[in-house]
Amino acid sequence: MRRLLSALAAFALAWVAIVTSPGTAAAAGTPRAQFWDATGYQSWKLDKDVWSQGYALIPDLSKEGLSCWFCSGNWDNRISSLSTTGGGQSPVDLFVYTEKGYGGTCVHIPANTQVSDVRDMIVSGIGYPISLNNEISSFMVYDINRPVPDHPECHLLLSHL
Repeated sequence: MRRLLSALAAFALAWVAIVTSPGTAAAAGTPRAQFWDATGYQSWKLDKDVWSQGYALIPDLSKEGLSCWFCSGNWDNRISSLSTTGGGQSPVDLFVYTEKGYGGTCVHIPANTQVSDVRDMIVSGIGYPISLNNEISSFMVYDINRPVPDHPECHLLLSHL
């Protein structure tokens, strides 16, 4: 019996080593955008995965509560840093809006982009830096492996400081 348990334990350890070894797989899993309520990817965090249709539409961030049972508040006008790299999952294209219902200023954050501070962003079509710090009220997240609808009203993020 002891020999059988030892063999099973050795098998389990070998399997874990193979499955978790670095470089054995590319980012997998549900595509994900990530948001933080402080600059530098600090403080409260919101992970938003795309749905089975290949996108997630969040028209009102005031309905997205903070992710703990003792927290009060919501994500409306709270985002200060974000990432479209997937955080170990698959990357996404992200469209953020300054008003609920996809209104106001729109900025397209391309896949595989990390913005540690959403102040002083350079975007297409605007000749000066803009800030989205604590200004985002709705967003759309899209799987980059599926067709992404055109959003002609959106400015493309060109760089950020």
